[in-house]
Amino acid sequence: MALSKISGTVSNLQFSSEMTGHMNKGSGSVQTKQVVTFRLGDKSVTVKLPVRPDIAEGETVSVAGTEKNGLFTGVAIRNEKTGVVFVPSAVGAFVMGGLMLCLGVMTLLIILGIFLLPFAAWVLYQGYQYQQAEKMLRAG
Repeated sequence: MALSKISGTVSNLQFSSEMTGHMNKGSGSVQTKQVVTFRLGDKSVTVKLPVRPDIAEGETVSVAGTEKNGLFTGVAIRNEKTGVVFVPSAVGAFVMGGLMLCLGVMTLLIILGIFLLPFAAWVLYQGYQYQQAEKMLRAG
């Protein structure tokens, strides 16, 4: 789905954290994302980022993302007052997707690659979206 950009004044700003992963007997992996929910005019916006963005109620922001069922799901946020763009790292997604792609091709003979290749394509697409969102917001 193509990215679009909306801008406006932040209202009804809420921050929360989302934790995913698993722990087993003191070891495991847990990932935390910062979830930002707010309104821009008549649009409800939600964005998940690795860090908490520096935005406040009443500030003007631009958000790059997609709209579905009345909810605008952002990929990146730009604070127009400070000029800072908050976006997940595209490099990390490209590296992870590339590694999964290589592993998927190497394991095609044992059927495992059939499951890895679509997931690798999705991760590479996410990296592409992060990159496009950052370009869109930095362009102004």
